[in-house]
Amino acid sequence: MPEDVVPGQDLGVSLQALLGWMSHYGHLSYACTARMAGEKLAE
Repeated sequence: MPEDVVPGQDLGVSLQALLGWMSHYGHLSYACTARMAGEKLAE
């Protein structure tokens, strides 16, 4: 696990910040952006 993971969460701080930014400015739900990121990371 990355060193910057917040306890109780499975994503790093910087990735969570990116997903939060995308959900706020892109008007996408956090779940939707997390799913998109997971699909890209799996490629």
